[in-house]
Amino acid sequence: MPSLVHAMAQQARRPNGLFGRLFGLSMSRINREANAWTLSQLGLAPYDDVLEIGYGPGQAIELLTEQITSGKIRGIDFSDTMLAQASSRNREAIARGQVELSVGDAARLPYPDASFNKVFCVNVIYFWQNPREPLREILRVLRPGGQLAVYMGDAEEMAGVRITQTGVFRLYPARELMAMLDEVGFASATHATSPISQGPLSRGVCVLATK
Repeated sequence: MPSLVHAMAQQARRPNGLFGRLFGLSMSRINREANAWTLSQLGLAPYDDVLEIGYGPGQAIELLTEQITSGKIRGIDFSDTMLAQASSRNREAIARGQVELSVGDAARLPYPDASFNKVFCVNVIYFWQNPREPLREILRVLRPGGQLAVYMGDAEEMAGVRITQTGVFRLYPARELMAMLDEVGFASATHATSPISQGPLSRGVCVLATK
């Protein structure tokens, strides 16, 4: 029988059911600062077309609705539980057509080529089985000159946390991710370290890449 820690790791990967709803509420609190800081790294403009991969409870989508006034906001997540939670949080923006949320796979994005000029994800990359596939898809849906922001906990710190030792998480040092981005075709990549603390973690990393 799976341990409680392993069950929690699976919920972090794909929230489901009552426990998943509670996990989503917790993620809203835990990721609040990371969401805001990641968006600040993208230098958003009101007319940007933005995609979030792994929107979870929809807190970053809600932040976007305050900044993106004439562009489109889209989100994809592979949890039906998170779709329900994020849709409830952003129901007014969805009703007026500002936001569209869907359920799907980051490795098969349901958007035409060159649909967005900004794409981001926060604490999601750990759960991609083959990260090169989603990264290639992101490259496809980005316009020339578009940017990707990937936020993740510091790999060295995360390695010491029990939930990441379950085999569900895959951790990436910033330079490893930057090398992958170069490999799949991004033109340039940089990274910044945040002072944001999340539970036992004292810092995070945002890798920025340009198409």
